[in-house]
Formats: sequence, C-alpha cells, structure tokens
Amino acid sequence: GKPTVDAYVAGIFAQLKPLSRLIAFHPLLGLGRSLEEENERRSMNGMDISTDASFFTVEKRILGKNVVSWSATKTVEVFLYTRVKQSSSSRSENDHANNDGGGGGGSTHGDGTALFLCWNKECFGSTNPTAAVCEKSGLLVESCVYCGSSRAMKTRR
Repeated sequence: GKPTVDAYVAGIFAQLKPLSRLIAFHPLLGLGRSLEEENERRSMNGMDISTDASFFTVEKRILGKNVVSWSATKTVEVFLYTRVKQSSSSRSENDHANNDGGGGGGSTHGDGTALFLCWNKECFGSTNPTAAVCEKSGLLVESCVYCGSSRAMKTRR
C-alpha cells in the first residue's frame, strides 16, 4: 500500500545529520527499535553491542498539564528522538589507509548516513551495517540487504 505519514517522517528523520532532534506527540513506530533496544537484544543473543545497531535514541518527556491549548487538564508527554553518531559519521586514520570500498550497504564517506545492523546472528549484516534509508524512495529500508530478514518494527502497546 501507500506509505503512511509516519513512514515519511521516519525517512526524513533518518536523513537528518547526526545529533539532530525530533519531538513527536506520539511514538514513531516506523523507526523500529532504538539503539538501546537493539543493543539489549543483541546482548541477550550473544552478539556484540554496536553504535551501528540503530540510528537513534528516544526519551519520553513529560511536559506537564496546561502546556498546550487543546488539552488544559491532561498531562502532555512527548517523545524526543535523537539521531546518533555512527561509524558513517567519521572515519579514523586507519580507515583512510585501508579503504577497500567498505562493508556492504554502509557508508564509507563520513557523511553521517543512518545505519542499522541485521538482527540475524548468522547474517553478514549483523556485523556489517546497512544504510537505513532507500535512496530512491527516501523511506526506511524494511529488510536486510544481505539475508532479507525484516527490520524489527515496534508496535503500539
């Protein structure tokens, strides 16, 4: 079907520079799991944690009551999303000396491309990051380019 507004917002957010922030009144489930959630899952599955596991963090913040004109009596909460710095954000001198084109779908140009790692322990993409955004559509990539496993999505609780 046709992409949702949330899917477009998620794609735009993923294309922002590292350390950019986005505030939303509802969770953006289309982003998938946060860096903390992905690394917790990786750790539970005996995999190394990595800054490339996911491209964002999220914090729930309480703004309080009477802070918006449309709801004077209810407590208003927001979700603060932050794009994290990943291996695509900068390259070490060693990377410059040994550049062989880089691993898989990840950026080797130091441009801050949003990345993710596959959750499948047996997949090459579990240690070699893939670009999180499809260059053609501007939307988030829905599966691993190596094994085809679906990217983990969140659901409303």
